[in-house]
Amino acid sequence: MKELDQDRPPAQEQRSPAGPDGTADEKADEKEKKKERRKKFFSRLAKVITGFVVVSLTATEAMMFILFGRSDPVMDKPFGLAERAAAGGLRVRTLEFMSGANRLKGYVILPEAPRALMLAVHGVRASSDALEPVIEYFVRQSYAVMTFDGTASGRSEGSRTVGLQQQRYDVRAALAWIRQDPQLNGMPLVLLGHSAGAYGVAAETPASGAVASVCVSGFDSPLGTMHYWAEHYAGALTNVEYPFLWIREHAAKGGDANVSASRMLTSCGVPALVVHGSADEVIATQISLYQALQEHPGANVSTLFISDPRHRGHSDILVADSGLNTALLDRISAFLSPYVPGGRAYLTGERRLDAPHGF
Repeated sequence: MKELDQDRPPAQEQRSPAGPDGTADEKADEKEKKKERRKKFFSRLAKVITGFVVVSLTATEAMMFILFGRSDPVMDKPFGLAERAAAGGLRVRTLEFMSGANRLKGYVILPEAPRALMLAVHGVRASSDALEPVIEYFVRQSYAVMTFDGTASGRSEGSRTVGLQQQRYDVRAALAWIRQDPQLNGMPLVLLGHSAGAYGVAAETPASGAVASVCVSGFDSPLGTMHYWAEHYAGALTNVEYPFLWIREHAAKGGDANVSASRMLTSCGVPALVVHGSADEVIATQISLYQALQEHPGANVSTLFISDPRHRGHSDILVADSGLNTALLDRISAFLSPYVPGGRAYLTGERRLDAPHGF
């Protein structure tokens, strides 16, 4: 038996077929490890992307709140011009209307035999008080003037605005109020806006029924303006964050998110005058409504570039510490005159336009 055992060939070890990289089991283990590494990589990448998106959206909301949150409490002082006008014998109406969920406070000053109604609209972080001398000028030119404090401004309600589009919504609400008012609805209507108010006027001109519009120191597009401002402070990082602003604005406002003011003006045929200052420190020339119209002019739109050193900035283009820019207001009045009835100057004689408490 022993010899038979010796003659029997030795038993072969049971081995798995080998490949160039080792055994099949080793290859399977390596595949699993690679798969696990890929899974961990993409899991970490997803977390980083999610974190970046959350931080970016949070930063966008914080930026919007800082830029467009209410800066001052509701004003409790009266609108001085309305009081002076009433004391001077003019008819003054105090009014309220809703813009979205907020109640806005406004005023109408009516001279004797008004030639037209002017809706005067202020800009961001301002109130109707900023336009007092301008309103007084046009009342003296026999315009009835309606003005109001925008959302989250002056005497009106609101903890914040929705952004640079807010003045457009407020103008739309003011126009709706005018249409339902029997005293004002029959008058020829002209619109005048400054800064974001100019954007609101331009964007709403086509549907306003106005015979003419004037836009001073306005921007062309809300998102383009916010991108420019952000780039000034954050540099190249702005281009990384801008898509989140774009998504946020379009999700919140839809088709109103980035309407071009210049296109709205040139498409409607309503006569318009667009004015900009050569040293505007808020709405730089390259993002202005004025510049957009240089590149895409309209036959119905006239433009005026102001280089007077006393009145070429953003806040001083209409009214500066040195006084009212009567030269510009005279130009605006001359522009409007062909589109409104003649009327008559309400105040004549020795009372000057720049006299304090002139009414």
